[in-house]
Amino acid sequence: MKKLLVAAVLMASTALVTPASAVEFTLSDAFGTGNFGTATAFFSDPTTVHVDINMSPNYILDTGSHYSLTLSLLGTGRIVESSLNLVNGVDVFTAQPHLAVANYSNSPFGDFTDAILGACGSGASDLSCGQTLSFDISNFQGFAAATNPFDPPPAGGPTFPIYAAVDIFAPAPCTGGCTGAVGLTSPPVPTPFSSVPGPIAGAGLPGLLIAAAGLLAFARRRRQLA
Repeated sequence: MKKLLVAAVLMASTALVTPASAVEFTLSDAFGTGNFGTATAFFSDPTTVHVDINMSPNYILDTGSHYSLTLSLLGTGRIVESSLNLVNGVDVFTAQPHLAVANYSNSPFGDFTDAILGACGSGASDLSCGQTLSFDISNFQGFAAATNPFDPPPAGGPTFPIYAAVDIFAPAPCTGGCTGAVGLTSPPVPTPFSSVPGPIAGAGLPGLLIAAAGLLAFARRRRQLA
């Protein structure tokens, strides 16, 4: 029975989901350096990666020659159009065709193989694209850095690999236009897929411990009766 209790604890521990680690959007010509938002990713099945982007307290835009999001995907990885999140029940995001030769720019960052347009209104007057963006990538084979970290590169300045760029509006205490693209200098590392089902009502560590304790008590009563 003690072995059963230990087994129950081990089974519960395998059902716990390891949270995805977040990478930060830290680079921008418009705002300098800082933490402007995060990206996380996990495998929802063996070949599909789900990406969550959270730019709070900033807002996602799509102004001028920018895109709401640009990134580069390796191999046959593709953004799944139907997986793009709604904003307040409205379908505002549209995935653009994957390019064999990277050509999507999110100035000053370029160039990327994939992009997402947003119907975000004019500048910062609407903010109808919200603060979060999520989507699936089918046949995921990895993220690639943009072919040009800056366009044009900063004179004499350092260069960084840019794995994604988001057009944002930064609210107060920002002054002036407060809009611009921010860059992701590290790729999200997707949490591996696990076939272990998630916890259900009455399951998980507490439920399994209770069940194991009940079996132990039942065994003891049987020995006493014998």
